[in-house]
Amino acid sequence: MSNWKNDPRPGRHSRPSRPALPFAIVAAVSALASACGLVDLRPIACTTRPRARNEVLPSDGAVWIEFGEEVYRPGAERRLSIESPAGAVSGDRSWDGNRLSLVPTPSWTPGVRYEFAFSGEVTAATGRTDSFDIRIPFSAGRPSGAPSVASHDPPDGASVGTDAVLWLFFSEPMDRSACERAFSISPPADCDFEWSPDSTRLVARPRKRLEPVRRYGWRLSADASAVDGAKLGAEAEGGFVTDADGVPPSVLRAAPALYSGGAWAFLSGTADLAELDVGQSAMVLFSEDVDTETVRDSVRIEPSTRGIVEAIGGRAAVFRFEETPEPGKQLELVVATSLKDRAGLPLREEFRKAFVPSTQWLRVTDIGQQGGASAHDPGDGRLLVFEAVDPNGEATFFMRFSFPFGLAERIDASARVSCEAFFPSSTLPPATVAASWPAADELVLCCSGFTESDSLAARFYRITIPGGKAGITDGNGRLMKDDLHIFIEEANP
Repeated sequence: MSNWKNDPRPGRHSRPSRPALPFAIVAAVSALASACGLVDLRPIACTTRPRARNEVLPSDGAVWIEFGEEVYRPGAERRLSIESPAGAVSGDRSWDGNRLSLVPTPSWTPGVRYEFAFSGEVTAATGRTDSFDIRIPFSAGRPSGAPSVASHDPPDGASVGTDAVLWLFFSEPMDRSACERAFSISPPADCDFEWSPDSTRLVARPRKRLEPVRRYGWRLSADASAVDGAKLGAEAEGGFVTDADGVPPSVLRAAPALYSGGAWAFLSGTADLAELDVGQSAMVLFSEDVDTETVRDSVRIEPSTRGIVEAIGGRAAVFRFEETPEPGKQLELVVATSLKDRAGLPLREEFRKAFVPSTQWLRVTDIGQQGGASAHDPGDGRLLVFEAVDPNGEATFFMRFSFPFGLAERIDASARVSCEAFFPSSTLPPATVAASWPAADELVLCCSGFTESDSLAARFYRITIPGGKAGITDGNGRLMKDDLHIFIEEANP
């Protein structure tokens, strides 16, 4: 009796082992079987297609198992199956003598890994049974052969600039997504990919300049595939060396920026520094990674403006204003030649960009007595006539601003806007009784102690809203250009 497990003979496959019997017993049993036809312990021989593991079959080829003798066909058909990553493969089964064949419908997909499986018990026409457990992985090829990288540029070992790109030329149209996933470069460099319209040429373009005097290696794994799914015949790889950096850094863009979502970003794709407003910063984008240690002393705003300079990543810097740019005043963003790239090359020439920010002054748009006289967009020194409305000489005034105030700024403004006696000098000063904000841009003051004018002398008072750098602010950094004085005259009753 032969042990079929790991049988080295062609066309044989593993099956459950049977215990070896002593020669005398085998001889006796064989003699008895020959004489009486009672027992036949011979295994059922078979050959298969595929024969060897990982064999590549034609895309339209059949798989089969052929027995050395006639077997019970329905039982054998149930034992044959083909599996793929997507599940069981359907097909047409047919017999030619003792050969059971399966032709897939549809045809095999090139590059997909299949498994031929024949597992279970088979009965021969003589009544003898045998158990099989055959599993053979295989794939299907194509008449044209596997796709390949026909050539690439730069060639292996070439010396290239730090702005180099890699070209890959394929033997046929490729699956773009599969190729991009299969591509890698070392040391790591993030790349953008560009394809020819027919998908036979790929450009891998590094997003940043490569490091100078470095060897880079690229690899396209065998997971890359053609448009029909056929895998690359073999992985492709190559390498090149970068030259010493001979290109100095330059400024690509300077524009307003905001910090949002944990990152700095330009205000828009087309925004210019002239659109810079309160709460925004000026950001500079460089042509390559720069030495961050040189950024702080190289970026400034002229005339001298208080601010903080920060390097952002390797290719950008921001100037964060610590004071609101004065409306209408021309500024100039400067990047000095002390800025250097990582190779130590300085900016070729000083960069300057003049601009006038779009910041605006905080203004009083309306002021007046509630229920009485008012003025729109009043200038400094405007005179209003008012009338105290009760025996305590009380009057209420409102003032509206061009921008809304924050909570803290409302409290500050309420305490700093004042009403005082102006003329004659003997006039007693009024007192602020209450201050309120019916809206974020409107302050209401209630004052008492006004003295009526008489036939001998008119009495004047002055409301002062402090401006300038020491004045009130709306909370976003906007200031009034100057103090605003509104003179009010108590009318004769």
